[in-house]
Amino acid sequence: LVYLGSSENIASDEREIITNISSELSLKKELTDLKIVVKPHPSNYLKYVNFYKSRCILWPYYKYMPEDKKSRTDFYTLIKGSLGVIGINTSAMIDAIIFNKSCIAFLNKDMELTQEKTVHFKYLFNSSSMEIASNFHQLIKIISRLRKGIDKFANNRKMLIQKMIRPVGMNRNAFDLAANEIYKAYEKN
Repeated sequence: LVYLGSSENIASDEREIITNISSELSLKKELTDLKIVVKPHPSNYLKYVNFYKSRCILWPYYKYMPEDKKSRTDFYTLIKGSLGVIGINTSAMIDAIIFNKSCIAFLNKDMELTQEKTVHFKYLFNSSSMEIASNFHQLIKIISRLRKGIDKFANNRKMLIQKMIRPVGMNRNAFDLAANEIYKAYEKN
């Protein structure tokens, strides 16, 4: 599993949530071997410098933005090699959906304004492209199901990618397409 940390303005400190997930996993016999790779948000990584929990692996240990080819490949490999990702609300969850990886949004009442009240989160929520867990019991049930190979949202993720995220295909560079449309608009005026 990969826990995708949020920026400080979304969730200032997720360590307790991660600790609770780890504890809950240890109570479910068929999940006791799972590890959680904790990927802090680049703007929030300092909170994790001394975060050591059994079954949790902090990666990376430093401020990290997947900006060059190697770091993007490392990030892609991390997500693709996981059972799924868990997060509160971060753009990396959209990356996971683009990689067609199971994505679980852990709803937290303390973070309602930065989750359910944000436009992009509502859109993802309503697209049925990610799992939703409102408590740790639901989260563990979802992880158990994923562990059995049951992914209820795979088709919905593919539809979201085709319809909204990459409507002209995965092999077309979005930057070039946007630049071309801007240039066309400029030429008209």
